[in-house]
Formats: sequence, structure tokens, C-alpha cells
Amino acid sequence: EGPLPTEIGLLDDTLVRQIILNDNHLTGTLPTQLSHLSLLQTLNVANNALFAGLEHGLEQLWFEGVDDVLTMRLPASLISLDLSGNPLSGTMPADIGRWLPPNLAFLAVANASLTGTLP
Repeated sequence: EGPLPTEIGLLDDTLVRQIILNDNHLTGTLPTQLSHLSLLQTLNVANNALFAGLEHGLEQLWFEGVDDVLTMRLPASLISLDLSGNPLSGTMPADIGRWLPPNLAFLAVANASLTGTLP
């Protein structure tokens, strides 16, 4: 319960391939420290309370801006991302492919209040 701790990025990145945290009452957003897990392939944070009240659009899911520098929240190695069952809302960006990790093959956003179309 609560936010995903930033210390998650301190895990041994040579060992962590999957993080399965669905149904854990998580709040907040994804910490940028996840990007340190360079071999992470699967992230399942479905059915939590993540991303409530995003102020700057869906790009906040993928990047965090500090002093006009964007830091990616997710590692490029990510293949599967399950965000379904979280209070996502807003418009799906037409250029969403630009915001996603390059190897992502599975993105689940079921039960979200998103509008727009996927390219």
C-alpha cells in the first residue's frame, strides 16, 4: 500500500526481469528509478490507484521533467506493461509510440478512461 518506493531502482539490475505488483493498493506514479533496471522485461502494476490526477498528460507515465530535462521512467528493455485497472484518464496521444519503450510489445490499459485512438 502506498507509493512505489524509489529504492526499487537499487535492486540488482542483472537479476530483475519481472516486477509483478498488481492488486497492491499502490498510489502515485512510476518512479524514474525503474529505468535503472536495465534488463526489466515485464512490469505489472494493474489494479492499483496509480496515476490519479496526472496534471500534464499521459507523457507523465513515461517521463519526468526536471529543469526542462526529461528522464525516462521505464527501461528500454521493457516488453510488457500492464497498467489496466488504474485511474488513467485523458487523451491517448497520437504519437504515443514516441513515448513508449522501443521494445514494448504488450501494453494493457483496460478499464481506463482514455479517449483517442492507437496508431
